[in-house]
Amino acid sequence: MNEIKLSDDVFEQIKDFDNKYLTEEQESLIDKLITDEELKERYKENGLCKKCKQPRIDSGDCNYCLFQPNFKNWTSGNHD
Repeated sequence: MNEIKLSDDVFEQIKDFDNKYLTEEQESLIDKLITDEELKERYKENGLCKKCKQPRIDSGDCNYCLFQPNFKNWTSGNHD
């Protein structure tokens, strides 16, 4: 399954916006640039992670950046 992500071009256009205080023009641009509703909602609620250039999962640290690097090392705990 492919994960939907913001392109670098979209990130560059919106990186300096304050997601909590978007102007009407910025809101309109966001609606045009971010077509995936889940990503759009995450951006509007939590802003962007400057490291991975994606909308944050929540308002704290970016869960994607915290967990993705070690995902390949995760196991089920089964030793079969």
